[in-house]
Amino acid sequence: GMGANLRGELGDGTANKHPTPIIIDSNVKQVSGGSLYALYVKEDGTLYGLGQRSSFGMGESFTTSPLQTFEGIKAVSSTFYSLFLREDGVLLGTGNNFFDQMGNQYSLSLNAPVEVATHVIFMDTGWGHTLYITADGTLWGLGLNEDGQLGAGSFAVEGVPVEVASDVVSVSAGGGHTLYITSNGDLWGMGNNLSGQLGDGTYVNRTIPVMLDSNVLAASAGFGHSLYLKADGVLYGTGTNDDGELGTDAFAITNSPFEIDTNVAAISAGEYASLYLKEDGTLMGMGWNEYGQLGDGTKADRIIPQSIASDVVAISSGGGHSLFLTEDGVLHGMGLNEHGQLGSENYGGHVLTPIELASNVDAFHAGVNHSFFLRIVDFEEWQETHFTAEEMADPEVSSREADADGDSYNNYFEFRAGLNPRDAKSRLYYSYSNGNNPSLTIGPIHLNAKPIVQTSDRLTVWTP
Repeated sequence: GMGANLRGELGDGTANKHPTPIIIDSNVKQVSGGSLYALYVKEDGTLYGLGQRSSFGMGESFTTSPLQTFEGIKAVSSTFYSLFLREDGVLLGTGNNFFDQMGNQYSLSLNAPVEVATHVIFMDTGWGHTLYITADGTLWGLGLNEDGQLGAGSFAVEGVPVEVASDVVSVSAGGGHTLYITSNGDLWGMGNNLSGQLGDGTYVNRTIPVMLDSNVLAASAGFGHSLYLKADGVLYGTGTNDDGELGTDAFAITNSPFEIDTNVAAISAGEYASLYLKEDGTLMGMGWNEYGQLGDGTKADRIIPQSIASDVVAISSGGGHSLFLTEDGVLHGMGLNEHGQLGSENYGGHVLTPIELASNVDAFHAGVNHSFFLRIVDFEEWQETHFTAEEMADPEVSSREADADGDSYNNYFEFRAGLNPRDAKSRLYYSYSNGNNPSLTIGPIHLNAKPIVQTSDRLTVWTP
């Protein structure tokens, strides 16, 4: 990780900013960054927290080193509060509960996890409201509802989960509006529509879901605009366009979907900028560019989509910076670097064209003022991490065939299984199947995956 570290959210034992990447942990499968804290889940389902402890249910104060919290965790989502989805389908919440987004039976600030729901398969944290999908395809919501973003038929805060819709396969929470897709490909929306972000031809907030389009593959709700991708590869946008984030060749809002481009594979709606990935691997961007986050060498807002890079397989929009991954496993970044979030020694400056941040990257996330990524490690690099220079020179300790901790597993097996070669007990916490290689499949995205959606302020699971 790199960037802001005010509460120790980079886990290096300090509260110092880092302009270059530092290693936080290994064998990680998912990362989520919140406000002044970070969460990550390891391959064995153990959840770790960094930074502000109350935001991940471990009491007051903060921790500058990774703190093991809970086991059996499948996924996490966070903004200024946190949701943990356990492997048994129980949804837990902790942190800020000012809008009853974890239920009105709980206090306004939760320092320990509480049960929000059961039988959950997917969840998303909005800016004060919670949305989740249960195993039967039902979409539920609770919390802030001042714009109707829960689709409950009113503008009242909902402290008890309300049933929104059935047969739902995905959901995206924006600033004050919500988008979801049903199994037949219909796109629905509700909530804030003052900028036309629901694309229903009006500028009226909607407290009941309205159907926006059909044959939709993916949708991403930004702060005041929406992007969605249809099954034929056509990308559409609607809503505010003050910074050109819709690519409509004019700084004007629209309340009807506008065709942006064709042959599109993935989308990322940031706060005031948009990135999308074409099927041929070309990365395109438009909108707010004050910090150079579109990577075109300027700070000028772009109202027409600009080509940024080629051979791209995944994208993520942060607060004022952008990250993308190319086919060769190299992570690139551009834009704001005030807190070192680009891992560049151009500390405090703006990076106007893409720079290489790291190689052998498998998964990544652009937060508001920081970034995380997971690397694929080869055996030689793994050796250097676990053995001293003297031990490296002794093949009976560090070679592939050696068994450094005497647990009957040789070093190469432990490398492939994600074990600690200096701790015989580590074998108790991992499982290994012959032929699998966790170091190549650790992330929520993979190099050969077809990406779905990534929003700007939280990690969304990407599926092959």
